[in-house]
Amino acid sequence: IQAFRIATSRRSRLVMSGIAALTIAVPITYSLSRYNNYIEVINPSNVVVVQPNIDPYKKLGLIPTMEQVNTLTSLADSAAKPNTEFFIFPETAIPNYADEDQLRTNPEFLAIQQFLAKYANGTVITGMETKSWYSSEATLSARYIPEFKAYIDNFNSAVQIENSAQVSTYHKSKLVPGVEKMPFPKVFAFLKPVFAQLGGSVGGWGWQAEPEVFYAQSGIGTVPVICYESLWGDWIGRAVTEGAQFITIITNDGWWGNTSGKDQHLLYARLRAIEMRRYVVRSANTGISAFIDQRGDITKKTAWWTRTALNGNINLNSDLTAYARNGDVIAKVASLGSLAFMIFLLIRIWIPRRKTSPQS
Repeated sequence: IQAFRIATSRRSRLVMSGIAALTIAVPITYSLSRYNNYIEVINPSNVVVVQPNIDPYKKLGLIPTMEQVNTLTSLADSAAKPNTEFFIFPETAIPNYADEDQLRTNPEFLAIQQFLAKYANGTVITGMETKSWYSSEATLSARYIPEFKAYIDNFNSAVQIENSAQVSTYHKSKLVPGVEKMPFPKVFAFLKPVFAQLGGSVGGWGWQAEPEVFYAQSGIGTVPVICYESLWGDWIGRAVTEGAQFITIITNDGWWGNTSGKDQHLLYARLRAIEMRRYVVRSANTGISAFIDQRGDITKKTAWWTRTALNGNINLNSDLTAYARNGDVIAKVASLGSLAFMIFLLIRIWIPRRKTSPQS
């Protein structure tokens, strides 16, 4: 009997070891097979990514906004080709809180349109700080300005500019808690008068609820992703299902300094490329800007803290991956499974204790 128990125990250990090995080996083997056998469909578009390398601590107020715009357009011009379709400028590239109702008459907007005059099919996607005025408290983040007797929202925006009167604006949705947005603004709404006296708002910057797809005059669609939003694969997938053929990430990584933060932020972009099978074009104010193909390989990138521009051909893709269609299903199932397992353990612990407890 003892020998049987030992043999059974050994078999159990071997089975468990085999299952553990397969759990590791099968996904790795499958991933390598997918990586080596994936072939992009050739559907090119020429894109320029600009890295102006303006110190984020100096760009806000110390350097004239028009001077910054001239730097952007000059760098873009140096890398452009006659067939360039997209010029990508980084997050808050235009930091002057432009009034959204008057964007078409904004001097910086007009300067970019003037730059585009020599590129018939050109489209600029740029970061811009914008603002909107309301006669009433239209949003949770709006704050009251007594001297104007009106409410205002400030936005960290992405704006698409073309050789036409058409302009598209996206407001960053995933705001950094504490820095850009008060966590749980509805819960802390009672603090609104206090924040108003301090010149802020309980909501922080304004935001929009859903991702956006920018469609260029050629019909090409891209999803604008601002900085921290590149961490949210499921959220980006919602825009991909709405027609985004490549992913545009604009960021201002200078806040990280020369730390691993800027490198890790770039690696998140590689994950998004793999999940969606979409090219990622990434414009970072102070680095690292890059082109990432549909397999997640970085095909071109800049050095950190370098003023430059990159030109690259990307392949557009309209096919949807399982991840784009279904989102974080595995994570959701794993979370539910973990919750069920915890409940099961609690029940297993609680029932024996109840059975062994002394009867009154």
